[in-house]
Amino acid sequence: MTAVEYDGALAERARENLAPVAQVSVIHGDGTSLGFDAADAIYVNAGVTRPPDAWLDRLKDGGRLVVPLTTDRGFNAADPSRVAERGAFFAIKRRGTAFAARSISAVAIFPCVGARDAASEEELANAFNKGGWEFVRSLHRGRHGVPYERCWLWAEDWCLAYDEVA
Repeated sequence: MTAVEYDGALAERARENLAPVAQVSVIHGDGTSLGFDAADAIYVNAGVTRPPDAWLDRLKDGGRLVVPLTTDRGFNAADPSRVAERGAFFAIKRRGTAFAARSISAVAIFPCVGARDAASEEELANAFNKGGWEFVRSLHRGRHGVPYERCWLWAEDWCLAYDEVA
């Protein structure tokens, strides 16, 4: 198992604390740009505005990505009762070239350096404002062709949709 930590001091602390666990290694770096082997599981503990292609590409068939999708309005929000409008954890499972997706829970979490962009943040904020993230069932990439009305979040090059993946 490999852990990646962006903050150098935290990476060193994690390395020291996990030293007795032989099967765990800790790397200091940007998890959005580090190369790594195909993975059975990727767990992200910082909010992104969209899942980076590198993470989706590196999932083995049947592999899972657990990732919080968050808006810029989430982490420092003054009203914690509205957290469900700002961010949610999603479990994404690779099935060949398709991706099943399920919501897990609402979340307010610090932002992920390297995995945020203004256009995706705006699309995500609009999606959270309309509600319905808990009904997401799939992620589509590229020029997906999924109609807007079948999507919770629709962008030209990706979407989170309500349809099931076979």
